[in-house]
Amino acid sequence: MKVNEGHFDKVSLKDVKWAVAYHWPGPPHELALILLASGAPVGAAVASLIAGPSVNLPSLLTLMRSTNWKVAAVVGVSIWTLAVGAGILVSFF
Repeated sequence: MKVNEGHFDKVSLKDVKWAVAYHWPGPPHELALILLASGAPVGAAVASLIAGPSVNLPSLLTLMRSTNWKVAAVVGVSIWTLAVGAGILVSFF
């Protein structure tokens, strides 16, 4: 990716190129299967599938650093609400 304009404190980021490599310690569904095998409700497994990969502290801190804390808080709360809602919905069926 390339930054067309911007700055970090007093450092110009114009024309900076960067890339990101992700490493996940295991498949995202692995935790859900462990939860189900241990007798946890299906809703908990669904909530972990939705929120687990996307809402974690490093991701939210990175988002906060590049935007502001309000954006990171809204993203975290929104995904958490979606995950809890999906977990509750699945629990009824």
